[in-house]
Amino acid sequence: MVRLPAALLLPLALLALAGCSGDPGPAASGAGDQAVPAPASAGPATPSLVDEEGQPVPVREEPLQVAGRSAAGACAGASGAAAQCFNDLGDGNLQPLGAGALAVRGTLTWTAASPATETMSVIVLFPCGDGCWTGTADSSSVVGTSPLAVEFDLVGLDGRVALWFSSYQGASEAGAWAGVSAPQEFAFEGTVTVPE
Repeated sequence: MVRLPAALLLPLALLALAGCSGDPGPAASGAGDQAVPAPASAGPATPSLVDEEGQPVPVREEPLQVAGRSAAGACAGASGAAAQCFNDLGDGNLQPLGAGALAVRGTLTWTAASPATETMSVIVLFPCGDGCWTGTADSSSVVGTSPLAVEFDLVGLDGRVALWFSSYQGASEAGAWAGVSAPQEFAFEGTVTVPE
């Protein structure tokens, strides 16, 4: 999930600058409909898996390389309510990992196209239906400037997961939050740890 700054004025100003302060129009279909939930934190990627007898399960690392463009859009939400997001689909910004992923390690790099994309985030999402991905209380995220180190421990997360590469910038106040994302070219190079 995304860590949000404390000021609420930033996303409102960005929404106005992006031309999104009025009716955002219909939501995009498919992978761009992800809800970007409230903040959480990333944990270290230290996979350890044991079988029923307490014996270590062998694992291997597979390369993961993603080059893409983050989605442009806007989101708003409040504690206890579903987020409302209007995103384009981006290009390669949603990377499903599959059910066997135990950890992800790597580096996200980009050259900011504008001040709105100086910071990017990587968020762990879960399936929420056919072609739908969302964040939950179990989601992890990492936020920062390029190069951004990414390490997620996915052990114990039941089911498929995906990585969402985002330039989302926002703020929260009194349980409500809002933000925008601008298109940004990026590259991720790393590994996914899976059972052998």
